[in-house]
Amino acid sequence: MGRRKNKWFKKTINFYRYVFKFESPFKVIIDGNFVAIALKKKFDLKEALSKALDENVHIVIPSCVFRELQSIEDKIPGITQIISQYKIEECKHNTMEPVNCIRSYIGKRNMDKYFVATQDKFLRSMLRKIPGVPLIFFDQNMILIDKLSGASLEASERREGLKEDPQKKEKKILEE
Repeated sequence: MGRRKNKWFKKTINFYRYVFKFESPFKVIIDGNFVAIALKKKFDLKEALSKALDENVHIVIPSCVFRELQSIEDKIPGITQIISQYKIEECKHNTMEPVNCIRSYIGKRNMDKYFVATQDKFLRSMLRKIPGVPLIFFDQNMILIDKLSGASLEASERREGLKEDPQKKEKKILEE
């Protein structure tokens, strides 16, 4: 099973690498739910994500997510201490819900090439509609990458279709 999972992971990661031009080290935005589960399962975030993606990772924690984690510190002791070892990025907006904050980082086309690590099903369903957003989540004691979204597959097919169309120079020659 591990071998099959590894092959599927590599295929998915290579898809994002070649189609959407993701480069190492991968930038991974992490939300509060993902951090809480990683802490509960005693995972080291950077090590676990690097192992799962088979690449170096740069963990991105928006300040909105950090504030959310500070608010649940009494329920999950030590969560802010663990997360504060990573760089907390100041958001470009005033305080907002972490879901909307992560959504604003991604934008309409994920131009900054972020992976998103979240357990929030609502956020994952929103991000599946945006092409080129790889989603990471926990399932039992494993970190998984979500299957390719329809939006990502459509964007890939559109790009392939554009390669088949004649370019400007070729159109000019064909017209003559």
